[in-house]
Amino acid sequence: MTPKFTSSPVADALKSWHEELQSAWLYRIIASAESDPKIAAMFNALAGAAETQGAIWARAQTAALPLFKPSVRARIVAHLVRMQMDAGAAPA
Repeated sequence: MTPKFTSSPVADALKSWHEELQSAWLYRIIASAESDPKIAAMFNALAGAAETQGAIWARAQTAALPLFKPSVRARIVAHLVRMQMDAGAAPA
C-alpha cells in the first residue's frame, strides 16, 4: 500500500523518500526496455542517483520506513513500458 502523506516535516521526508524510490524503480524498468546501451546506462545512472537521494531521506526518518510499493500510476507506467518492449517498440 502506498503510504498516506500528510503535511509535516516527517511526512514530507517520507513522501520524498517514496518518490525517490519510485523514480529509481521506474528508471530501472525503462533502462531494461531500452535497446541503446548508452541510453540504458543513462537511465541506470538516474536510478542510482534517485536511490542515493532516497537513502538520504531514509536517514531523516525517526520511525521505521514502510515497505516500498510503487503507486498505481507508476505501476501503470511500468506496464506500458513493458508492453512497448514486448511489442518491439522503443519507449516514447
